[in-house]
Amino acid sequence: MNKKVLGRLAISAAALAIAIPAVAKMTATPRYGAFGIDLTTQDKAVKAGDDFWTYANGAWAKRTEIPADKGSVGYGNILSDEAEVNVRKILDDMAANPAKYGATGKQVGDFYASWMDEAGIEAKGTEPLKPYLGKIAAVSDLTGLQTLFASTGYASPVELGTTLGWDDYAIGEKIDHIDGTTIEDAEHMMATRLYHNTARVHFNQFAESKGRFGKRIVYGGHVISIARALSYNGLPSALALAAINGGRHVGPVFAGDTIFAWSEVLDKQPIPNANEPFFDRKDCGALRLRLVATKNLPCADFPDRTGDKYPENIVLDLDYWAILPRR
Repeated sequence: MNKKVLGRLAISAAALAIAIPAVAKMTATPRYGAFGIDLTTQDKAVKAGDDFWTYANGAWAKRTEIPADKGSVGYGNILSDEAEVNVRKILDDMAANPAKYGATGKQVGDFYASWMDEAGIEAKGTEPLKPYLGKIAAVSDLTGLQTLFASTGYASPVELGTTLGWDDYAIGEKIDHIDGTTIEDAEHMMATRLYHNTARVHFNQFAESKGRFGKRIVYGGHVISIARALSYNGLPSALALAAINGGRHVGPVFAGDTIFAWSEVLDKQPIPNANEPFFDRKDCGALRLRLVATKNLPCADFPDRTGDKYPENIVLDLDYWAILPRR
């Protein structure tokens, strides 16, 4: 069985505005604020060595009030408020003079004008909603509901993102994770440093150019991370990795390779523990999964080993347990 995760689509006036070739020419003179250090913010009653922030900002903090509609105050708020006013002026002008802004600008202006036309909205009542309500009323099963939530304009009210859980998987089931991720030199070296791996085979091109492969090898932990990330397309509700049973880095991976992956459900178990109420769980279960990663080979046909021999394109074979919610 092959499960695919359905994504959400969204569109906004802001996204449309990005495509406008030229917004109205700005004729206002640039405005510059004061430059330098404002020493009036200091609270010199406090020693800098005791509390430097209060020493530098204490007077400002005492005289400055956070507006009732804000959670903070500062130059960031001022710039945000001014940007909001400027964008409002642009949109108002687009709505009043859509022809000035070309076809895309007219589309944005018309969209904004229709949004702000309260009288028109009230006059139409619920009539514009009927097609949407009709689609909702037509849903009669879980598949239809999942498809509806993945459609533009029908967001899930609980933002789960998926309805797949432990109950939906069967032992022996294989899942093609479909997507691919290409590895770049800078990316895999950065990730390897974050793993605290300093082996020169991953970093030193000067040395590795004289080695077996003639180039740096991608750290295997990075390959596991990519394969696990790809597996969420098909196993979207895998909450946690509970245990790693074993695995093999079957072949080397290099910058420029594209990683694909597929999984097989090897086993599934509830999580009962009568002696520990916290672990006597009815809301989640465990899946034992085999994760196979390939390089430069999509996994629609589930490429696999023959006996103990792996094809050249398989790079990872991992056996682990994951926790998923259950109904």
